[in-house]
Amino acid sequence: METVNLALATDRNYLPHACTAIASLLVHRHNAAEQGVRLNLHLLHRDLEEADFQKIRALDSISKFHLIPVAVPSTAFANWRIYRSNWTEAAYYRLILPSLLPDVSRILYLDCDLLLLADVLELWRIPLDSCRVGAVAVKVTAEHKAGLGLEREDPYLNSGVMVFDLAAMRASGDEARFREIYENCMDKLKYPDQDILNIAYRGGYKRLPLKWNLTTSVYRNPVNEALYSEAETLEAIRHPGIAHFTGVHKPWRIGKTTHHPYSSYYWKYLKLTPFADEFRWRALLKRWFNGRVKKPKLRTPWSRKDINGTIPVVPR
Repeated sequence: METVNLALATDRNYLPHACTAIASLLVHRHNAAEQGVRLNLHLLHRDLEEADFQKIRALDSISKFHLIPVAVPSTAFANWRIYRSNWTEAAYYRLILPSLLPDVSRILYLDCDLLLLADVLELWRIPLDSCRVGAVAVKVTAEHKAGLGLEREDPYLNSGVMVFDLAAMRASGDEARFREIYENCMDKLKYPDQDILNIAYRGGYKRLPLKWNLTTSVYRNPVNEALYSEAETLEAIRHPGIAHFTGVHKPWRIGKTTHHPYSSYYWKYLKLTPFADEFRWRALLKRWFNGRVKKPKLRTPWSRKDINGTIPVVPR
């Protein structure tokens, strides 16, 4: 039986969003039982309890999966000198995956502010071609790259969706390298974990198809041919795999408009979770606020025809 290993990191505050991401993932597990695929979900946490795990296990009614809670020890970052106060410690968990999951050789790491819109098995089966990590490249300023010691032409990865070859990372001592980069560059890191990964792998990673991490910037900026061609970009927009709500404009934040075309899907998948009733008032208030007070504006070079491609159906 093929085993798919996934990892998400969350605390209790982000648990509703983690459950929504998991629900979207399970909806699109096409014929998983017939394919003989086992899904192991490694949940990285510090403060969750059995009642929280039961809420996640309730999603088993959508599609079968195996929840593996992984309590991150309080000493996990004992050798790291300081932390950025505006980032939670959970943001750094992906950097210690090799030691957190010593018996796992390969893992797909997902942030919680995203939705799966296609079968994750397709992403899981993409070969890394001797690279230790796979990720989608995104646009950042030349100034930001220069501050990290990167060249203008170095592709910059987004750390929200990553495939890690943990066995190779352990053999290469990558965790020690991450800590070294943090200690030496902490005053230059704008996006701590993401910047560290970009410095560590500096273009030496497998560039995944754009469809597997459609950030908000994809819809707001013209094609960056240095990263993905216009044909690749249009294919990703028309057949999305993961919608990633990057930046501050999260679908659940009432005071923010949303600049991602799939932000409304967040509420549809939330309805499949144990948090549906708890968040119903927020959905109504958000709809009223955006519709009457602060209408969202998506500055995009794409036509609505381009964006509305093959849209997955969310079950009621």
